[in-house]
Amino acid sequence: MGRKWKALIIWIIVPYVFDTFVLFAIEAVFSQSVTLADWRRWTFDTRHLLAALLWCTAQGGIGTLILWMLPVRRFWIGIMAGASLAIAYVVIVARIMMAFFGGFEENIDIFVGSFDLLLPSCWAGAYAGFLRFKDRQMQEALEPEESSQDGAVELPQPEPRYIVSMTIFLFVLTGIWLAILGRLRTWW
Repeated sequence: MGRKWKALIIWIIVPYVFDTFVLFAIEAVFSQSVTLADWRRWTFDTRHLLAALLWCTAQGGIGTLILWMLPVRRFWIGIMAGASLAIAYVVIVARIMMAFFGGFEENIDIFVGSFDLLLPSCWAGAYAGFLRFKDRQMQEALEPEESSQDGAVELPQPEPRYIVSMTIFLFVLTGIWLAILGRLRTWW
């Protein structure tokens, strides 16, 4: 049960902290007119904070619930399932917001806002998928028919090539995302 709560908390906190602090740093790098007063006005707006918290909490709750219902037996399947759930949630919520609250310029604002939360949500979802893999691994190791004679539980570890390839993939994805986000922020 501990890994499920850890996945939920990470899936809530990572996008929320990213939305409130890291986006200001990215905007400060790509434009010269951002001041601390702009950050305080943008970040400490109660409506913005509550909307971001609601977005992140719903995504974390729904994503963790669905992820824990999946029978994840492989390391990379857990990571891809978590990242895919995050992408699906961001796309679905953005589409619903465009359908009900959209307009020409509002749709652009919704798109940029959802694009802001896409990568940190994918990171958190990938880590939640990894935690689901570890939880499933622990459940299988504790089954009585598969335990060893001396009672020691040996968990198989993911191969290092998967860890290295997923790390490289996330770094490349992050670089592409930051480049696109910088362009969107300067056009916006």
